[in-house]
Amino acid sequence: MREPRNVTELRALLGSVNYYQRLVPSLASMLAPLFALLKKGAVWRWTAACQSSLDQVKRVLTSGSVLMRFDLTLPLKLVTDASSVGVGAALVHVLPDGTERPVCFASRTLTATEQKYAMVEKEAVAVSFGVRRFSKYLYGKHFHLVTDNRALSHILNPQRELPALSAARMQRYALQLAAFSYEVELRKSENMGLADVLSRLPQVGADGDSVEEEEVYLVRHWEEEGPALSAQEVETLTRRDSTLGRVLTYVRSGWPSVVEPEFRAFKQRSTELSTDGDCLLWGGRVVVPTKMRNRVLQELHAGHLGSGKMKQLAKRYVWWPGLDTELESFARVCGSCVEKRAAPPKASLHPWEPTQGPWERVHVDFAGPFQGSMFLVAHDSYSKWLEAIPMKTVSAERTIDELRSLFARLGLPKQVVSDNGPQFTSREMSAFMMMNGVRHIKVAPYHPSSNGAAERAVQTVKNSLKASIQDGQSLATRLARFLMSYRNAPQVSTGRSPAELLFGRTLRTRLDLLRPDRAQMAVDYQARMAETAGGELRGFGIGEDVWARSFSGPKWRRGRIAAKTGPVSYEVDFGDTCWSRHADQLLRAGQSGRGVTPEDIAGPDRARTPLDAAMCGTLPAPAAGPSASGSAGATGSVPAAAVVAPSPGPEEIRVETVFH
Repeated sequence: MREPRNVTELRALLGSVNYYQRLVPSLASMLAPLFALLKKGAVWRWTAACQSSLDQVKRVLTSGSVLMRFDLTLPLKLVTDASSVGVGAALVHVLPDGTERPVCFASRTLTATEQKYAMVEKEAVAVSFGVRRFSKYLYGKHFHLVTDNRALSHILNPQRELPALSAARMQRYALQLAAFSYEVELRKSENMGLADVLSRLPQVGADGDSVEEEEVYLVRHWEEEGPALSAQEVETLTRRDSTLGRVLTYVRSGWPSVVEPEFRAFKQRSTELSTDGDCLLWGGRVVVPTKMRNRVLQELHAGHLGSGKMKQLAKRYVWWPGLDTELESFARVCGSCVEKRAAPPKASLHPWEPTQGPWERVHVDFAGPFQGSMFLVAHDSYSKWLEAIPMKTVSAERTIDELRSLFARLGLPKQVVSDNGPQFTSREMSAFMMMNGVRHIKVAPYHPSSNGAAERAVQTVKNSLKASIQDGQSLATRLARFLMSYRNAPQVSTGRSPAELLFGRTLRTRLDLLRPDRAQMAVDYQARMAETAGGELRGFGIGEDVWARSFSGPKWRRGRIAAKTGPVSYEVDFGDTCWSRHADQLLRAGQSGRGVTPEDIAGPDRARTPLDAAMCGTLPAPAAGPSASGSAGATGSVPAAAVVAPSPGPEEIRVETVFH
């Protein structure tokens, strides 16, 4: 923190220092020479008193009265700020009374390229710098990320979705923060503390230029390195060690025939053990006392060597029982080594359990942005049915609306498998799945192969849409044609198409036109037969009087149409019975033309009478009278006509026709 060069830089310095005035007693008197430069009419002159005041302030800010040791039990904040020339960061603890006490300060200047960034990108550089610098303290612990840039607080907020069209640089910074658990806190610039002044007063070199890429790091360590190891200390601790003290005596005076379990490892090497003064040696290796072993392990692990190199190094200098096991354990628990450790070997492939029916387990994922749209892709694990839904926005609410529409068409699945995108991990999505009785399975973060079905479906959709760009059609048309073909094509894994497994039938496509249509051929054949046969199209209405063909007794019988049972079939009601007749077996009553003759009604064996003419429509039908007593016992279906009484006139006859 160099001295300020003008009133503006002095005000920034004093404002940041005053932020910690509750932690520094007598701060006002300490800063009196600096406040004198802010008086009205004062001439800017940086004197020795001003420099002494500044040096005293810096000593206080780096002392134990302001800085504190890192505490896992206290809330943690990372305060970052940026200016046109540099970035600053401060790691802060929040005490139970609400006071903020810093743990570490860090700052650096911006490179020539970074100085050309937009202001929001410079603020993001400050966040990235602070997270990398203090990753040892932040990793695995929830903290507050404090910034004074409102736009950055929205972009890096883990509760918000990263804008799809944000710059690639901002996406990289957001991806870096995805490994940490944090929440964003927006604060006014005057309350940013030393992070603000550190970004505005970068380190300068001897030539007066800013030192690029130089980081100024200040921290109060709670654990200092101990003194160097020495042979005198080994001798002293060996004599005081309860186990090695007796081993030293046994090596000099002889081993007993029976020893306790803790001495067996030494007795097995009794012929190889020796002494040099009070130091116990195994070959050329010093047997280290118990109280020194932890320091020796740290010395062997200097430079963060792996367990293999530590073992090779230990074979030249030291030994004690179980040394190799302790070296492996020490290397495993080193936090810095764990952070840099490579990924373990890839696990063997473990496929998902097969489903027993269609639409039981659905894998979903987002594809894009691709060709101006995002796509919600759903893949049924049983039938391989594929859905690809274009979306302009991919918020949780919009995703729920599309899933609800999809479930309305195909039903509710038993399981839905997705990644850990913000749309799928939101409270709204959890409530939607729970209310519909759907089990929501979220795969491991940053392991796409766990949701391989959805990832493969995304790749299939993208490849098809890329290949069809040259067709010159709209995105909706190309997507619909691809889905039609995909759903009807047999799958290698099942040997059947998704449509067959989901609906029990194939989808009709233009390829079906190549097959002969047997049903249509039959219809066409019947039409040709009807045209060849000729004939007259006749129809009868319900309630219409007709003559129906009789196949016992008289040839025709009069009745009324009761119902139409087919295109040319009818039910004829006669009062006492009903007949089913074809249109060819029916005549309208009073039909012109030949009509029904008396011979058709009476039969060939009976002579024609005037009554027959009346019944055939050639004479007016006389009114019916009382029944003759002799006609009541007539049997059969032949109509019996009996003369009831002769009238005076020659043409007036009273008759009654009875049908049995």
